Amino acid sequence: MADLLHCLTRRKKITQEEKTNTELSKCLTTWDLTSLGIGATLGAGIYVVSGQVAASIAGPAVIISFALAAVTSILSGLCYAEFGARVPRTTGSAYAYSYVTVGEIWAFIIGWNLILEYMIGTAADARALSACFDYVIGNVIRNLTLTYIGEINTPGLGTYPDIVSFIVTIIVTIVLAIGVKQSSTFSTIFNILNILVVLFVVVAGIFFVDTKNWTEGQGFFPYGASGVLSGAATCFYAYVGFDIIATTGEEAKNAPKSIPVAIVVSLLVIFVCYFGVSAVITLMVPFDQLDKLSPIPNAFVQRGFPLAKYIIGIGAVCGLSSSLLGSQFPLPRIIYAMASDGLLFKSLAKVNPRTEVPVIATVYPGLLTAIISLLFDLNELVEMMSIGTLLAYTLVSLCVLILRYQPDATEVPSTYLLHFAAEPEQDAYEKLSSPDYMTDEWDYEISTNRMVPTPNAADSCREYLNKGLSAGELTKSYRGNTKQFVQNKPRRGPTAQSLRIVQWAATLMFFSFIGFCAAIVYGLDALQRQSYVIVMFLVIFGILILFAIVVICLQPQNAKKISFRAPFVPALPMLAIFFNVFLMLKLSRLTWIRFGIWMGLGVLLYFGYSIWNSRERNRMLQGQGSFDRQVLLAENLDSMDIEYEMETIPAHRDDVEDFPPSPFKWDSL
Repeated sequence: MADLLHCLTRRKKITQEEKTNTELSKCLTTWDLTSLGIGATLGAGIYVVSGQVAASIAGPAVIISFALAAVTSILSGLCYAEFGARVPRTTGSAYAYSYVTVGEIWAFIIGWNLILEYMIGTAADARALSACFDYVIGNVIRNLTLTYIGEINTPGLGTYPDIVSFIVTIIVTIVLAIGVKQSSTFSTIFNILNILVVLFVVVAGIFFVDTKNWTEGQGFFPYGASGVLSGAATCFYAYVGFDIIATTGEEAKNAPKSIPVAIVVSLLVIFVCYFGVSAVITLMVPFDQLDKLSPIPNAFVQRGFPLAKYIIGIGAVCGLSSSLLGSQFPLPRIIYAMASDGLLFKSLAKVNPRTEVPVIATVYPGLLTAIISLLFDLNELVEMMSIGTLLAYTLVSLCVLILRYQPDATEVPSTYLLHFAAEPEQDAYEKLSSPDYMTDEWDYEISTNRMVPTPNAADSCREYLNKGLSAGELTKSYRGNTKQFVQNKPRRGPTAQSLRIVQWAATLMFFSFIGFCAAIVYGLDALQRQSYVIVMFLVIFGILILFAIVVICLQPQNAKKISFRAPFVPALPMLAIFFNVFLMLKLSRLTWIRFGIWMGLGVLLYFGYSIWNSRERNRMLQGQGSFDRQVLLAENLDSMDIEYEMETIPAHRDDVEDFPPSPFKWDSL
């Protein structure tokens, strides 16, 4: 059981070679990443979702729903940005982040759900693009298809096969297979046209604004607070896509700086566009008269400006094309990352040497996505979009929270003394190999400046400690012709014990969030009737949440400087987790059932293939039975995987003659 748990929670080790070497082309600038993020997000949300939410879920308060969804996305986006700065090999987005920080099983779950998310997102964008294009030309394609092919009378599928969406998805797959820089150029051109059309909608719509649409009739909140919250859960779909930026870490020229900037800028631009368009269309036309499939052009037609239908139609096609590209762009990269780690089939990790693109991981998933877009209805596809994304965002925020309290791997425990001896490692090894220094104590320490601890250094430490050397003081001594330094360096940052406390407290907080949000979502009506049972649950879970938060806040944080750190930690990731959990619980029961089926398939794949072919498993097996007396130089620590197993490195051994003592010590194992 312990071995199985160890396999499920093993974390990916990133070597120095993996940080610097990649088969993918490093050609994307900050502008390219921002453009990809905007293109991936600013599509079906603005041309379809805004009208659907306003007409049937939230009314004019859709602007508040978009704002709440934006806050949730920005919170998660800042966590993504810190991960992009912390984890150098970021191809695979939340999958890669979680593999490095929390363990293999969680990484597989996230990666498996992101594959589903991007396939469904691409198919949904393709169906929306087809519907907008067909609306502009007078539903010609739909009528021809129904006449010559007929309807599909299967529940869950579309009313007719959407050939346009199939062809468009195949074209985008080919564009992605050609090369990443060409993909970015394609996205940038369409983004410019899309934003120009959005500006046209806002500016032209101002001339048709009527404030009575917000104040009269059913008012600004026709569906109440519940409608606003349900609308926020649906509007969250409109922000899905910014995490495409985090999947390009191996293709960005300066990932640690470009990724955080691109994420924040793209989310702000997207929010301004959604807020402006949703406000204008609900002020132009009463919310209950909005067309659910093409709300924006239909609103202008109702106000006597039919020419706008064609202008907006062109923008919708461009925007949805860019969104389609953005939705499919990260799909092959996540598959490539998982296949490279052995969690998916190895053939999916092959990169074409000419285009520097994982062609197999691009073509076959693209073909499957095209088939999905051909057969499935848009509404059915959208329902499955959010749950995998929200789960990924939740775990990313949880990882950022834990990482802030994780000690650096290069630090030694505070209970041990760190000795610095000005003696070359070769000379030190000669002394340590002599019979005079044979010992059965196994000690490990870190060397800096290519110097290693020697017996004299240890003697010097004891000597100065006996003289009352205070913590933090630095004393120099001379023995013969060798200059030696001894330093007692106390630990002030996080420790392994404080990290365990944070992990348990974060787990308690996460499950308390689930209980608290469930009581609000499913007991809202009872709460309005002042039900004592619901109030009791809220009080209990609230106390547990406060207790966990206080415990986490009392622990020391890691002060390591990186190119970007999310502000207001731990408050920011805690809020992100809370909002994500809340929105997940607002999703329909059918979505949870489908999610369970997809997860069941993933579990079968993981335990049938992935757990046995994991690259980390092979690395662990290759490391068993080997012993390396290499000096642990400070500049080499990033490229080394160091694990201490008590069975492998006990405090006392009988076979010391077979294993000469190492120059690095743990005096108290």
